[in-house]
Amino acid sequence: MAVSGTVPAPRAGGIDLLAQASRLRRATTILTVVVAAWLLLQFGTAVVPAGMATVPEVPPGAIVLVDRWSLAVRVGCNAFVDTPDGRVLSRIVALDASTLRIEHPAAASGFRDSRDFGPLPRSALASTVLVVFHGAGNRSFDGR
Repeated sequence: MAVSGTVPAPRAGGIDLLAQASRLRRATTILTVVVAAWLLLQFGTAVVPAGMATVPEVPPGAIVLVDRWSLAVRVGCNAFVDTPDGRVLSRIVALDASTLRIEHPAAASGFRDSRDFGPLPRSALASTVLVVFHGAGNRSFDGR
Protein backbone atom coordinates (compact mmCIF):
# COMPACT_ATOMS: atom_id res chain seq x y z
CA MET A 1 0.00 0.00 0.00
CA ALA A 2 1.38 3.36 -1.00
CA VAL A 3 1.43 6.37 1.25
CA SER A 4 0.76 9.69 -0.36
CA GLY A 5 2.54 12.84 0.85
CA THR A 6 5.57 13.13 3.03
CA VAL A 7 6.11 11.87 6.49
CA PRO A 8 7.46 14.46 8.96
CA ALA A 9 10.78 13.64 10.51
CA PRO A 10 10.65 12.67 14.13
CA ARG A 11 11.33 15.58 16.50
CA ALA A 12 14.83 15.60 17.92
CA GLY A 13 14.87 14.99 21.64
CA GLY A 14 18.02 17.04 22.36
CA ILE A 15 18.56 20.72 23.10
CA ASP A 16 18.44 23.15 20.20
CA LEU A 17 21.79 24.92 20.59
CA LEU A 18 21.04 27.58 17.98
CA ALA A 19 17.86 28.66 19.78
CA GLN A 20 19.72 28.77 23.11
CA ALA A 21 22.51 30.88 21.58
CA SER A 22 19.94 33.27 20.09
CA ARG A 23 18.23 33.72 23.49
CA LEU A 24 21.58 34.29 25.20
CA ARG A 25 22.61 36.87 22.60
CA ARG A 26 19.28 38.71 23.00
CA ALA A 27 19.58 38.73 26.82
CA THR A 28 23.19 39.98 26.64
CA THR A 29 22.19 42.80 24.28
CA ILE A 30 19.34 43.91 26.57
CA LEU A 31 21.62 43.81 29.63
CA THR A 32 24.27 45.86 27.80
CA VAL A 33 21.72 48.54 26.86
CA VAL A 34 20.38 48.72 30.44
CA VAL A 35 23.87 49.03 31.97
CA ALA A 36 24.96 51.65 29.41
CA ALA A 37 21.82 53.73 30.08
CA TRP A 38 22.42 53.54 33.85
CA LEU A 39 26.06 54.63 33.44
CA LEU A 40 25.07 57.57 31.23
CA LEU A 41 22.49 58.69 33.79
CA GLN A 42 24.77 58.34 36.83
CA PHE A 43 28.13 59.59 35.58
CA GLY A 44 29.18 62.54 33.47
CA THR A 45 32.09 64.83 32.80
CA ALA A 46 32.66 68.47 33.63
CA VAL A 47 35.38 70.98 32.91
CA VAL A 48 36.62 73.23 35.71
CA PRO A 49 36.15 76.79 34.41
CA ALA A 50 39.19 78.99 33.87
CA GLY A 51 39.87 81.10 36.93
CA MET A 52 38.22 78.70 39.38
CA ALA A 53 41.28 77.77 41.44
CA THR A 54 39.31 76.85 44.56
CA VAL A 55 40.76 73.36 45.05
CA PRO A 56 44.53 73.00 44.45
CA GLU A 57 44.26 69.33 43.40
CA VAL A 58 41.79 70.23 40.63
CA PRO A 59 43.30 73.01 38.50
CA PRO A 60 41.29 75.22 36.16
CA GLY A 61 40.82 73.55 32.78
CA ALA A 62 40.88 70.04 34.25
CA ILE A 63 38.33 67.53 33.01
CA VAL A 64 36.64 65.65 35.85
CA LEU A 65 34.47 62.54 35.98
CA VAL A 66 31.51 63.32 38.24
CA ASP A 67 28.80 61.33 39.98
CA ARG A 68 25.57 63.19 39.18
CA TRP A 69 23.59 61.36 41.89
CA SER A 70 26.27 62.09 44.52
CA LEU A 71 26.03 58.60 45.99
CA ALA A 72 29.55 58.73 47.45
CA VAL A 73 29.26 62.14 49.11
CA ARG A 74 31.25 62.41 52.34
CA VAL A 75 33.17 64.97 54.33
CA GLY A 76 36.43 65.80 52.55
CA CYS A 77 35.30 65.09 48.99
CA ASN A 78 35.42 67.66 46.22
CA ALA A 79 32.06 68.59 44.73
CA PHE A 80 30.28 71.03 42.47
CA VAL A 81 27.82 72.98 44.61
CA ASP A 82 25.21 75.57 43.69
CA THR A 83 25.92 78.61 45.86
CA PRO A 84 24.34 82.09 45.90
CA ASP A 85 27.19 83.10 43.54
CA GLY A 86 26.59 80.25 41.06
CA ARG A 87 28.02 76.74 40.68
CA VAL A 88 31.42 76.38 42.36
CA LEU A 89 33.90 73.54 42.83
CA SER A 90 34.71 73.21 46.52
CA ARG A 91 35.41 70.76 49.34
CA ILE A 92 32.71 69.54 51.72
CA VAL A 93 33.77 70.11 55.35
CA ALA A 94 30.52 69.27 57.19
CA LEU A 95 27.52 67.22 56.18
CA ASP A 96 24.27 66.19 57.82
CA ALA A 97 20.85 65.02 56.62
CA SER A 98 19.65 68.41 55.42
CA THR A 99 22.65 70.77 55.10
CA LEU A 100 26.27 70.89 54.04
CA ARG A 101 29.16 73.29 54.55
CA ILE A 102 31.82 73.98 51.95
CA GLU A 103 35.21 75.61 52.29
CA HIS A 104 37.73 76.22 49.54
CA PRO A 105 41.19 74.86 50.42
CA ALA A 106 42.61 77.82 48.47
CA ALA A 107 41.11 80.54 50.65
CA ALA A 108 42.55 83.32 48.44
CA SER A 109 40.62 82.07 45.39
CA GLY A 110 38.24 85.03 45.41
CA PHE A 111 35.11 82.86 45.64
CA ARG A 112 32.85 82.91 48.68
CA ASP A 113 32.14 79.73 50.66
CA SER A 114 30.24 78.68 53.81
CA ARG A 115 32.47 80.89 55.93
CA ASP A 116 30.72 83.82 54.23
CA PHE A 117 27.14 82.67 53.59
CA GLY A 118 26.71 79.76 56.05
CA PRO A 119 25.51 76.22 55.42
CA LEU A 120 23.73 75.28 52.21
CA PRO A 121 20.78 72.94 51.76
CA ARG A 122 21.69 69.40 50.74
CA SER A 123 19.81 69.97 47.47
CA ALA A 124 22.52 72.49 46.46
CA LEU A 125 24.93 69.59 45.88
CA ALA A 126 25.15 69.20 42.09
CA SER A 127 27.72 66.39 41.74
CA THR A 128 30.76 64.88 43.40
CA VAL A 129 34.15 64.62 41.73
CA LEU A 130 35.39 61.05 41.24
CA VAL A 131 38.44 61.32 38.94
CA VAL A 132 40.50 64.30 37.79
CA PHE A 133 42.14 64.41 34.35
CA HIS A 134 44.49 67.39 34.29
CA GLY A 135 44.03 69.71 31.33
CA ALA A 136 46.62 70.54 28.69
CA GLY A 137 47.55 73.75 30.52
CA ASN A 138 48.89 71.85 33.54
CA ARG A 139 52.43 70.68 32.78
CA SER A 140 53.16 69.09 36.17
CA PHE A 141 52.84 65.57 34.72
CA ASP A 142 56.07 64.56 32.97
CA GLY A 143 54.69 61.54 31.07
CA ARG A 144 56.36 58.76 33.03
